[in-house]
Amino acid sequence: MKRNVLLTGMFVLSTLTATAQFGSIKPEKGAVLLETGIAPFSEEGSIQLQEGQIKGVYMLSDNIGVRAGLGFNTASYSNDNGLKDDEWEKEKISGTQISFTPGLVRFFSGTENLSPYIGAELILATESNRTTLEAQNYKQVIKNEGGLMNTFGLGLFSGFNYYFSESLYVGVEINLALRSKTPKYSIIETTDSGSKETIEPTKGKIRNTEFKTACNPLIRIGWSF
Repeated sequence: MKRNVLLTGMFVLSTLTATAQFGSIKPEKGAVLLETGIAPFSEEGSIQLQEGQIKGVYMLSDNIGVRAGLGFNTASYSNDNGLKDDEWEKEKISGTQISFTPGLVRFFSGTENLSPYIGAELILATESNRTTLEAQNYKQVIKNEGGLMNTFGLGLFSGFNYYFSESLYVGVEINLALRSKTPKYSIIETTDSGSKETIEPTKGKIRNTEFKTACNPLIRIGWSF
C-alpha cells in the first residue's frame, strides 16, 4: 500500500514538473528576446533592410511585444602610394549603411514549443559614402556617389518561433512591405592650389515606391532572457 502511494506521489510530482517546464518554455511578460539571421545563399555581404539585422523584442505582456531591428555596416579603403606621374598621391573611400525597423508583434498560443506571430513595423534606412583623392596642391572630395538612397516604409510580417528550450529558438518570417526611396545627390568639392569649388548636381523630384512580398531565405536564431 505504501509502495503504491509512493509511486503515485512520484508520478504526480513528475507530471507537475513537466507541466511547469512546458508552461514556461516560451517567454512571458518582461522577457527580452534577441535574434539574428544567417543568409547562407546570399552573394552580398551588405546589410539589407530585412536581413543582417540584430533584432530585439521586449514582452509587454505574455503575447504582445515591442520589436526593433538595427542594421549597421561600414567599410573603408585607403591607399597612400606616393605621387607617380598622374596618379593620385592619396586615395580614401569609406561608406556606411544603417537600417532601423521599430514595430509591434503579437504572439499566439500555438503549441508547447511553437509560437506563431504577426506584426507591423516602420522601415527606416540610409546609406552614404565619401571618396577623397589628393595630389600635389589638389584635393577632391566626392560625397554620396552612385545613386544612394534614403528609405522610408511600412512593413507587415508573419512567422513563427520554435523553442528548443527556455532560452533558445529558431524561426522563419515572411514580409509584406511598402517602401518609398528618395535619392541622396552627390556633392563634389574640389580644392586646387587653395581655391575651393563645390558642385552639386541639380536636384530633381525622383521618388521610387515599391510594394512587394518577400520570403527571406534566412535561418533565424534567437535567445531570450
